[in-house]
Amino acid sequence: MTQLFDHIEYTEDERTCLELLSKYDQKEQRAILSDIIGSVRASKLIRAFEYRITNIHLAVEQPFDPHNAAAMVRSAEAMGLIHMHAITTNKEVFNAKATTQGAYHWMFLSYFKTTEKLYTHCKKRNIAIAACTMDGETPINALDLSKPTCLIFGNEHHGLSNKALEEADTRVCIPMYGLSESLNLSVSAAICCYALSTRIRNTEGASIPLNAEEESLLIVRALLKTRRFQHISHFLASYMK
Repeated sequence: MTQLFDHIEYTEDERTCLELLSKYDQKEQRAILSDIIGSVRASKLIRAFEYRITNIHLAVEQPFDPHNAAAMVRSAEAMGLIHMHAITTNKEVFNAKATTQGAYHWMFLSYFKTTEKLYTHCKKRNIAIAACTMDGETPINALDLSKPTCLIFGNEHHGLSNKALEEADTRVCIPMYGLSESLNLSVSAAICCYALSTRIRNTEGASIPLNAEEESLLIVRALLKTRRFQHISHFLASYMK
């Protein structure tokens, strides 16, 4: 695995299947998916994979309510995003199944113990960091998307930490015109996901799609949701022999 998977959470079964799947090119991998889960469902998944946007990441700092964090995952997946990060020691924070409705299967989830570790991770990969805060100077629709960007949200009670705000590349806000002073965390994330994904899809060449490794991991997850690991690993080991 490359550094792409350094922080992505995946299981040993996924790792084993990825190693087996790597023997085949993209066309063969898609054929394997179709052979196992059926052509209709495979076509639907492949279309969804092709709509993925990899150059917008979402992050949340020390989320208090796991249902809010899980709702962020669901909104991000629905808008075609793929990368979601949490600054927390609780690796179950995104897994409220009743809230995500299984969306976490199709997202690349990462966990960092500190804000500094997430920011270092992003900066090493040339990912800009945009802090979402009520007093941000840049409206979300005006955010510069010329490079990959991680949009970070704060805790429901305390917002973003001083460190997160000070070390971000920019601060963004959601313009509001009513009397409410703030929005729920998951609602804010959903609005931003929609605004940014729409801009990217409406701008030719702005979207960075999945690369081969990323699509392979999603294919493995689709296979393992359909069949037992033993069946999948045997099928991959013997396919086209």
